[in-house]
Amino acid sequence: MHHASVGWALAHPTGPLVVRVTTAADLTATSGLDPARIVAIEMPLHLADARWPEDVPLDVVLGDPSREAAGLYALVPVSRQRPVRVTVPGRPGLARASRIAMALHLPVRLLTPQPPPDVLADLDDVLEVYLHGEQTTAPVEFLQSALAWWLHGDAPPAWVALELDPDWFPRIADDAADTGAWPAPEPGFVPARLARLVEAGAECTTCRFVDWCQGFFKWPDPAYVCEGGVTRLLARIEDSAAQLTRDLDEARGLER
Repeated sequence: MHHASVGWALAHPTGPLVVRVTTAADLTATSGLDPARIVAIEMPLHLADARWPEDVPLDVVLGDPSREAAGLYALVPVSRQRPVRVTVPGRPGLARASRIAMALHLPVRLLTPQPPPDVLADLDDVLEVYLHGEQTTAPVEFLQSALAWWLHGDAPPAWVALELDPDWFPRIADDAADTGAWPAPEPGFVPARLARLVEAGAECTTCRFVDWCQGFFKWPDPAYVCEGGVTRLLARIEDSAAQLTRDLDEARGLER
């Protein structure tokens, strides 16, 4: 399944697609695609209420979470007609935008590679709501897959859960700038990069979260320091999984 612009999709008329649109003109061009090929359409918030092909899921990608958070309420009527997910980048306003999306019962994808301290604080806030908020009824990735990994051991790892592994979700870049913003569409990118990190003696070498993370938080800068920030967040998820396991075991014991 390729992740590509409308223009690329029109030039390659077969195969399943996540279609990227950025302008109203792309809406018109999308009508030239076979709807059966479209797995989802990725778009900015202001295009979410356009007349997209019927029943096709939408991935609404925020550019400025702080500014766009209040606009998420406009997705409520859209979500009654089709599946809608909100993708929130690791920028100021992440917590507020994520909390609103969660309160609206919309799935959330947190694109936060190498989060700085302010974004880590926001992720802590989102994790608290995800774990304990009554309004959380839809998945919040990457938190969901991380929690499931330590609960069951069979959840998708970070790269796959966030739809960034090129082996699963090859992204066709529009230009050189786009190319630098995403993992290279090379077969075996994730394991090959992790192997290089381990060979270089990166934190991944001794990190107990490496089986799930697979070096995700070392991308794009392998010198990013996970210790004390990312590792603390993942440890909190691991502890929550352990507590949930204990609670479930206790509940089963009471039922006997």
